[in-house]
Amino acid sequence: MQLHCITQEVSERFSHTEIARKLLCGGAHWIQLRVKQGGAKRCHDIATEILPLCRAASAQLIINDYVEVASAVGANGVHLGVGDEHPSTARKLLGESAIIGATINTRSDIERLQGCRIDYVGIGPFRFTSTKEQLAPILGLDGISEYCSEVRELLPGTLCIAVGGVQFEDLNSLIKTGIHGVAVATAINTANDPVRMTTKFLTALGKV
Repeated sequence: MQLHCITQEVSERFSHTEIARKLLCGGAHWIQLRVKQGGAKRCHDIATEILPLCRAASAQLIINDYVEVASAVGANGVHLGVGDEHPSTARKLLGESAIIGATINTRSDIERLQGCRIDYVGIGPFRFTSTKEQLAPILGLDGISEYCSEVRELLPGTLCIAVGGVQFEDLNSLIKTGIHGVAVATAINTANDPVRMTTKFLTALGKV
């Protein structure tokens, strides 16, 4: 089972780079840089700080939204939201070896991805979260399970990652929906000890 760790700035507590360092110290192998303030230039600057940390830890760096930034800094791939450019465009720019993921919230989102090679889809939000507050409906366990089945049918070979408000206590229930992993931001980034919480998630997922 995969753990996708998503960076977010937690008030003035940690910067993206600081939280990425903690996630990697906790054993994370997958960092998604999600910069929502400051645009592509700021994302680029932060990515150049985080990339060497990921390389040293043999971890993947995925850029949220900004395909050009992923290309410019040499990141491992990109994650595209529902309102972002089509993944087929990203594939042409980043190449066949790039990791490309996309968010799905409805069946039409899945259908939109047909015919394009997608490595994984983030299915959510599982529950309401401020990091996905523009997405509706909230899917819950039933929705996650339903769309996992839809993805297997319409996007064969694509991994399903549950996202949106996932807490540690949700893992056992979510695993039964057929997912291949979870994407987590707030539950780790706002923990008293993000390093320890990252390890806790990884340990639990590794037992599956």
